[in-house]
Amino acid sequence: MELIYKDVKYTEDMLITALKTRDDFDGLNQVLSKRVRNQDDELATIRGEVFDFFNDAFTPGDDELTFSIEQINTLLESISCNKLKSLFMVRATIDVTISGVEAEDSEAAEAEVQDQLTADWGSADGRIEEYTIDIRKVDAE
Repeated sequence: MELIYKDVKYTEDMLITALKTRDDFDGLNQVLSKRVRNQDDELATIRGEVFDFFNDAFTPGDDELTFSIEQINTLLESISCNKLKSLFMVRATIDVTISGVEAEDSEAAEAEVQDQLTADWGSADGRIEEYTIDIRKVDAE
């Protein structure tokens, strides 16, 4: 079977593919419409929660409202947002034993470890400000 539409010839396979694609598109369209409705419902819920949060603390005539970080984080968590965070400095000690260091003597082994051992912070946030390496003991294996 062939169909000619606007001077273009469509084969049966082309028509079947077009119908399947249309059906797939209709199904996708229904899923997307449902997702948009769910997002609209979720947005309405979030707006309600935010309004209630501020309205509960508001007294007519107030010029300012004050909230604790804990109260704000509770609100943020309830609407699936990231909480506010503070910055901290952490001092840490790492005790490490390194074996298999090839060197001519203990001083060379110590120097090799001093040259090769580094401290690294794998997170995008935060950074290592300083670190020291204190070699306490070097023994032959």
